[in-house]
Amino acid sequence: MKRTRFTLLLGLLIPLLALTVGCAPSGGAVGGEADFTGEVTDVQHVGRGDVVGTVLVEEKVVTQDGEYLDKYVLTVKVDTLILDERGGDRRSATFEALAVGQRVQIWFSGPVKESYPMQVDAGQIVIVK
Repeated sequence: MKRTRFTLLLGLLIPLLALTVGCAPSGGAVGGEADFTGEVTDVQHVGRGDVVGTVLVEEKVVTQDGEYLDKYVLTVKVDTLILDERGGDRRSATFEALAVGQRVQIWFSGPVKESYPMQVDAGQIVIVK
């Protein structure tokens, strides 16, 4: 009788543990310095598969040889962390919070495609203004 209860209890706990571990969050905020900081100049909702949308971010770069626009097309996926920074606090935000004219910091997720504008998956986006 004791063995049956133990087996039943174990049979309930193992799937519960697997479910709990499987639903755990996959990390958090990306650490370190942002890969790129710039201004949002276009936002496109895609809503296909795991892709939520794309965001074009630009920044004027001044060098000794002149100035140019650095541009990135970011692919925003369902697992991209989007945060809104107001008054020193960072709060979770959605893709819909992204708008033209905002200043954002971006952390890349994966390789950058060498095209112009450059294309990359966004791991984290922080709206700073």
